[in-house]
Amino acid sequence: MSSKVPKVSVIGGSAGNRSGFEKLPESDPAGAVSLSAAQSAARKSRRHKNIIAIKIGLVILSLSAILAGLAAFFLSSGGSINTNITNFRASRAMSVDISDSATMKSLASATEVFSRSLFKELAKETGGDNILVSPYSASLVLSMAASGASGETQTEMMTGLRLPDMETVGSGWSQVIPALRSNENFTLESANAAFTMENFDVLATYRESLHNIFHSDISPVNFGEPQEATQTINSWVSDMTNKKIEKLIEKDMVNGNTRLVLVNALYFKGDWEKQFDKKNTAQDKFFLPSGEGVMADMMVQEAEIPFAVLDNIDSTIVELPYKGDRIVMQIVLPNKKSGLRDLEEKIGSVDIADQFRQHQRDTKVRVKMPKFKLSSSADLSDPLKAMGMSNMFDATVADFSGIDGTRTLFVDFVKQEVAIEVNEEGSEAAAATGMGMMMRSMPLPPEQFTVDHPFLFYIRDKLTGMLLFKGRIANPTMS
Repeated sequence: MSSKVPKVSVIGGSAGNRSGFEKLPESDPAGAVSLSAAQSAARKSRRHKNIIAIKIGLVILSLSAILAGLAAFFLSSGGSINTNITNFRASRAMSVDISDSATMKSLASATEVFSRSLFKELAKETGGDNILVSPYSASLVLSMAASGASGETQTEMMTGLRLPDMETVGSGWSQVIPALRSNENFTLESANAAFTMENFDVLATYRESLHNIFHSDISPVNFGEPQEATQTINSWVSDMTNKKIEKLIEKDMVNGNTRLVLVNALYFKGDWEKQFDKKNTAQDKFFLPSGEGVMADMMVQEAEIPFAVLDNIDSTIVELPYKGDRIVMQIVLPNKKSGLRDLEEKIGSVDIADQFRQHQRDTKVRVKMPKFKLSSSADLSDPLKAMGMSNMFDATVADFSGIDGTRTLFVDFVKQEVAIEVNEEGSEAAAATGMGMMMRSMPLPPEQFTVDHPFLFYIRDKLTGMLLFKGRIANPTMS
């Protein structure tokens, strides 16, 4: 290295414009050169050349140091490289390429109906308590599994998901997933992953399905080391949900017989189009299903928003837009303080989104509603069985031959974690679902919308029509 001296070329310069080179004195009439003057000029010329050489050397050393530093950073960061790539991919700008809106609408409608059945089953388990679920996340993970199912197993899953055919699965999800991306107005991320046992052979067709339809990569882990495997999965979920969901899989949920865990992570954070003024938030009474009153932090604002009275379900609905008016929260409030149970019975057979579209009008509304923070952990296995999807849990009959070419796989668990916080600025919500397999008038007085008793809420993406989150708030003071 030290023997190789970098060469400098001066291209296109004239004899009188060669920076760094000093012209020698002219010869005397006899042709003799003044020796002292020549030596002095030569010394100056050499000195200038040396300065240039030193500067070039310093530049080269500086660039080398920068490159070496970057290399050392990436080499020393190890696993953080993958994390950085994951975060970059997750936060890329929203990409919307909807070429088959009819199929996407069919998928959104199926998810809506699926959510009603799932919510009904969860309500049986929770009684009158708060409920929080992500229909989108649950439907997506089940669809990932269904695309690798065959025979009666696939038929049951498609029926339970209310999906008409596999074309809806393929075309629908391949468009919806890329569309759910952050933009300048809100943060919205949906990411999928398939964690497989080391050396577990996944069919090329299923691998392509995961990649092309569900935008999911396959990551091998050693389920024979449950602590390490669950830490890998939970770390991924935590990163993708901005640490709102810290743990999805417990170490006793996987073992050496686990072959595949399919995971979806969903994260949303958005400010209201019109924020509530914190100065107006005050404690007021919220009536529980029992009739008892508890003091809750109630937010107040007046805004022109979509509003509808639905006599057929004896309820009123408002739609609160988040910044950008693409993601919205719909609040369904029974007209009677004790009307939640009747509302849930009626709403089980009603397309609430369609009903709202038919009856909504933009009007000035004075909204008074509670702040709330809620988290939920649910094993969806029993609700899904009750919805007719029992075949996939039965090791003797389950058929997931589209995944690995055998009929040895069956579903061991389907678990979902969901969290949401609603305050004056807006909302932050996250969900993770995992499935494990073994072997808008004329100015009028504002409408009053006082949410002082149990209600239902929906968070929707108006572009794709997908129902992202759904919940029941029976007691806003309970998290």
